[in-house]
Amino acid sequence: MNTSWVFVTAAALLAASACGPRRAPASSGAVAARSEPVRPTRTGPACDTLAARVLAQPDSFSVVAAQPRAVIIPGWPRPKSVVGRTFRVSFLVQPTGKIDPASLAITPEMGSYRAEVERAFLQMEFWPGVLDGCAVPSRNYLNVTL
Repeated sequence: MNTSWVFVTAAALLAASACGPRRAPASSGAVAARSEPVRPTRTGPACDTLAARVLAQPDSFSVVAAQPRAVIIPGWPRPKSVVGRTFRVSFLVQPTGKIDPASLAITPEMGSYRAEVERAFLQMEFWPGVLDGCAVPSRNYLNVTL
């Protein structure tokens, strides 16, 4: 299965959005984080066809996962029932960089605060998934600790 997994906390999202790229020390042997997202370089009918194929069979392609352009943090105050808990959010980022609302799933249940979290996620913007230089759908997963 060629699915992209991303695990983050709300604090990590805030830190990542506020800081520039970090470079690993040359002698550490660590791999430095990619500082710029992979962006689509092609458009046109061939890309439209490829995006449709990826949407029909998402596990058949190695797509560079969509990456957040803007992070929206759910509103305050947070109910005590969700504070400190980790939730799994899965969604499909369309080639336009927006989340497909029908694909948004959050587990476990979080009660009435779910609407606030959904609203925040649907406002987020992404660099779309990329395959062969084309913007394509990308299935993403986040573990979010509130």
